[in-house]
Amino acid sequence: MSIAGAAPAALDRQLLRARVLVCDQPFPGRDEIIRRVELGEPGKSNVLLRAPQLIVGMRITLGIAWLVVVAAEMIAVNSGLGFLIVDARNAGNRYDLVIAGMVLIGLVGIVLDLLMRRLERLDSVRWGYASQ
Repeated sequence: MSIAGAAPAALDRQLLRARVLVCDQPFPGRDEIIRRVELGEPGKSNVLLRAPQLIVGMRITLGIAWLVVVAAEMIAVNSGLGFLIVDARNAGNRYDLVIAGMVLIGLVGIVLDLLMRRLERLDSVRWGYASQ
C-alpha cells in the first residue's frame, strides 16, 4: 500500500467508520479494527479492493529499488552498470562509458516504469482517472 493509504488521518477516519460499520463489538480494540478493515473477514479477500494502492506502492518501490541496486553495484560488486560507471571513471578519461552507463540506467528505469504504468491500466485494477 502506498503511504497515502497508510497515513494517520486516513487510518483514523477508517477506524471510526470501522467501529460503526464493521465490528460487532461496541468498542473493539485498535488491533481488532485494523485486522478486520485491512485484512477483511476470514474467507473474503480485500486484495482486489486494495490493488490500485498496491500497484502504486509497487511502482514507487521499484524505482527506489532500481536506484539502490545501481548504488550497491557502485560500492560492492565487480559487475553491473554501477560498477561500469565507477570503473570507467577510475580508468581515466573514459567518460564515454560513464555517459553510456548513465543513459542505460535511465533507459532501464523508464522501461520498468512503463511496465508498471501498463499494469496500472489493466481493467481489473484501473483507477478512475486511468482512462485519460
